[in-house]
Amino acid sequence: MSTLCETRVEKSRIDMILVVKAVNNVFNGLHVEYLSKSWAQFDVSIEIGSYEDNHYLSVHFNLIPIRYAVKKLFKKFITLSVAMIDKSGNVVHKMNWPEISVGLSRQRFGWNRYLDINRLFDSQIALVDNNCIRLQVSMQVNDEKQSKVFKNESINQLINSFKSLLIDNQLTDFTIIVEDKEFAVHKAILAARSPVLRALITTDMKEKSESKLVVHDIDKEVFQQFLLYVYTGSAPVDEHMCLKLSHLADFYDMPDLKCVCAQTVFRKLTEDNVFDALRFGQTYQMKELEINAIDFIAQNSDKIKAKIMEDIEQ
Repeated sequence: MSTLCETRVEKSRIDMILVVKAVNNVFNGLHVEYLSKSWAQFDVSIEIGSYEDNHYLSVHFNLIPIRYAVKKLFKKFITLSVAMIDKSGNVVHKMNWPEISVGLSRQRFGWNRYLDINRLFDSQIALVDNNCIRLQVSMQVNDEKQSKVFKNESINQLINSFKSLLIDNQLTDFTIIVEDKEFAVHKAILAARSPVLRALITTDMKEKSESKLVVHDIDKEVFQQFLLYVYTGSAPVDEHMCLKLSHLADFYDMPDLKCVCAQTVFRKLTEDNVFDALRFGQTYQMKELEINAIDFIAQNSDKIKAKIMEDIEQ
């Protein structure tokens, strides 16, 4: 058995090519790497093991923190992947391990059954070259948790995709007319977001047969913002627009939009807006906002009385 390693370090990324030579068709290799500035020791072990009466190539990692670097360890997060390189130099059978938070204790992780031994020695797949296999191990060391970043990126991509459906009028199957403007929309999205719109679209009513809805007593600009929220969950930061949207949110039974509007308009209760907040909560049946307004009035009654007297005198 012999293990050779070619390591490339670039900033917080480490790429290793491990070459493991078989002895009597048995692979058994170990490589030790000291991570950036020696805050941890990183071992890679490759071997053939038997699991459930089948033989597999296994790949395991040992992450051993170095004690004098304890303070740095709490800020380290690792993502890594393992792949094989075939005879032609192609990267195949790539697998990713979930993000790891580095702690104070030794961690062992990896795959007991990384690759079936029959596939490993299959001449058509061509993974064994001159009795050797090559593995590519890539590691990214970060100071912040990346899984949350990836999740946010995925959500943003989803939002942008739905926004483009609305803006580009792609695959639309329903029309909403507000004033002199026609909005081409999608029944499925409307039905998923509002039970009122779902009823209009799915029950035997005029709107269903004509695939058209005419909305009265609302500005087209306000309704456009309403549709943007329906598709993307994004609400405007303008307080006046949010007040207008609250009516649509209540009419179309979208409590999440009512909540967003209330948070925008009444993000901070004051002597000037507390009665508006109280009316808002009572009108749109937002009990929490109503209770908060009542509590604020009770706790600041002297200031509110002074404010009322000041307004009367003016």
